[in-house]
Amino acid sequence: MTISKQRFTKFLLISVVLLFVSIYYLTTTYKLKREFHNITGSVEWVSMKYGDLPQRDFSKYRYLKIDNFSRPFELFVGKEGGDFSPALDKIDSLKSGDEITIYYDENFRTALEPVNRLPYFIDRGANPVFIFSPSQRHLAWIMVGLSIACLTLVIVFRPR
Repeated sequence: MTISKQRFTKFLLISVVLLFVSIYYLTTTYKLKREFHNITGSVEWVSMKYGDLPQRDFSKYRYLKIDNFSRPFELFVGKEGGDFSPALDKIDSLKSGDEITIYYDENFRTALEPVNRLPYFIDRGANPVFIFSPSQRHLAWIMVGLSIACLTLVIVFRPR
């Protein structure tokens, strides 16, 4: 069984793009704390809701606003089976006025959103309060594996 040259080109292009996106995602999950943007400020509020967000199970999210960042941060704190639970979650222990440092990422998509959904670490002084889910690394490796499998299949079934 072979595929047409036009389909081969499409599948090859999609597989290569998927591989590059997967590798990029994988590299972001291995960033060190010092490689992220960071901001230190006082907690203004912590809430389970922000406007009409979340649009899904509100018990799995927290919204955190600090005084010197224009947008709140959205934190996923789900603890049910199948959730990508954070490695450390003490967000509910934060009080208004606590001085914290948030290590976060920012990209073209998140810069336009009403909340920043990419906080990776939060420290109160020298004590960590939040550490993102290491299970995101597993998902990244699965994506890399699937993209390599797709690329292999495309090459095996290339037109002759």
